[in-house]
Amino acid sequence: MDNVDTNVDENEIYNKINQNFLTNNIPPTEFVKLIYSTLLEKHVYNNHENEELLIRYFKHRFNTLSISDDMLLNNVINANCTHEYLLILYYLIKPKILFNTVEEINQHNKRIHLNLDKLLLLYQSNTPPSSVFNNVDDLYNSFVVNYNYHHVYNGFNNKDLYIKIAKLWKYTCPDLIYNCLECSNSISINNPTIDKLSSALASESENKTNKINIGFASNFLTKNHSVSRDRIGIIRSLILDSKFNVYIFTTSSTEDSIYNIAINSLHFKNKILLPINIRESREIIKNLKLNILVYPEIGMDPFFYLLAFSRLAPIQINTWGHSETSGIDSIDYYFSSKYYEVENLEIAQQNYSEKLICLHSLCTFYYSLRIYNFFPELKSNLKEINKYRIHFNLPKNATIYGIFQTTFKYHPHMLKIIKHILYLDPKAIIVMLTYTNLEERFLDYLDSHLGYHSSRVRVFSRIIPFEFYKLIISMNIIVDSYPFGGCNGSLEAFNLGKVVITLPSDKINGRFTFGFYNKMNIHEPICSNLKDVAEKSVFYANNSVELNKLENKILQNLNKIFEEEESIVTWKQMLTQLHNYNIR
Repeated sequence: MDNVDTNVDENEIYNKINQNFLTNNIPPTEFVKLIYSTLLEKHVYNNHENEELLIRYFKHRFNTLSISDDMLLNNVINANCTHEYLLILYYLIKPKILFNTVEEINQHNKRIHLNLDKLLLLYQSNTPPSSVFNNVDDLYNSFVVNYNYHHVYNGFNNKDLYIKIAKLWKYTCPDLIYNCLECSNSISINNPTIDKLSSALASESENKTNKINIGFASNFLTKNHSVSRDRIGIIRSLILDSKFNVYIFTTSSTEDSIYNIAINSLHFKNKILLPINIRESREIIKNLKLNILVYPEIGMDPFFYLLAFSRLAPIQINTWGHSETSGIDSIDYYFSSKYYEVENLEIAQQNYSEKLICLHSLCTFYYSLRIYNFFPELKSNLKEINKYRIHFNLPKNATIYGIFQTTFKYHPHMLKIIKHILYLDPKAIIVMLTYTNLEERFLDYLDSHLGYHSSRVRVFSRIIPFEFYKLIISMNIIVDSYPFGGCNGSLEAFNLGKVVITLPSDKINGRFTFGFYNKMNIHEPICSNLKDVAEKSVFYANNSVELNKLENKILQNLNKIFEEEESIVTWKQMLTQLHNYNIR
């Protein structure tokens, strides 16, 4: 887009592109590429102006006065290039955030399912769309946004949705399907519980002496990121165990502090920097002859999402980083915890396309903040709330509630909780975080729902970790988001002695805080409904005696949730059992 001023209004951008097209300055395929890059990158944020521009393009392209899903479904076979095909596809199954009502979410979800069903039927007919990708890297390089990432935040069981999306991508790009011959003997165990799996393997008498080659594939493992913090302790323990030969696969050269502390301190040599080419990366991983390949998150990063369609190891595992099933049939197992899943595992299994394995641990060796050199300073100032409130220009005499989850997690249910807190507590101020490029959009969203009460909300752009920890300390209380709750945020709050009020949902991504409390045998902050969240939040925020009791209880039980040795034991046990069962 060298000939377009990106600082002007997007309508003007469209007009300039269109004028160039009409005067034959650019060919049709270049025109659609410019539309694609102009509109799609921001479209995930449910921006009304961008949606109108996309509709305007379709009207222009198909010479019609109105646009509907069925009209675009009928024209998908007429897409003149892959970019236009993806524009149509994205319009039909696009994720959204910041919904106004639960009914709006329900209607959106129904629409996505209906459009996916029709697209899949089209591929199964005799006249499939012609604009498909013959090369998986062409597909990857066409991804401006992550097409299915944000669906996870809407509170639904997304197993069928993600299975449909995976099928659609395989139709769109047959090259996604890849099975290395050495990996064709993958196995499936029907019972998801550790006890029964252990019983099934009890008769195994072979003593396996060869190392288990295991890989972890993610671009977030070497960064100061939630995925790294969730998984880095387990990876370190496997590196230190002579029974395992560990590889880390990434396309990122970044090596942030937590990775350097946990992994580089071991002089680890098996970090494999993959080329940003899926076909080449397949060959690199294949040649290492892995026994097990673990994806710590599937769905957050398009590169590893598309790579996960390949069979590169006999055993392939998904686990919580994105906290969602993959829908991909080449992924065999999902590692979770009995603390996060509903008690009835048959019901829990219904959320997963993989075979669910519930470890009898927290499933994470999560490092305390003490591993960072700034933690002693924070710990010594845990009670200095006013000091940090001055730092953030927050009033000393207010009752301040922190809701620190990502903007994508805000759901109409959270708006009800926020409204009720502001109603119950006249001194309440709500503090939230958002991304810089979403700040105006998020503030408008809050204004439209909270009215004049929005003046009692403070929204900060996301800040560096040390500043974030100071912000946590300055709160009276933390409120977990719902239905997609917090995990790392709750652990960081607990580490700093803060109470998190939580309402567990019926899926793993809304049950982490609930699981941590159960492991600590603390039940007071766990709620039963939306009203209860607001009432408990206000009660503890305004009752310093009861709040201090809870805070002290949390601090006394931190050893149960941080650096949990049971997680190391259960990960090693399960990986070994799966490997032995596979090769017997």
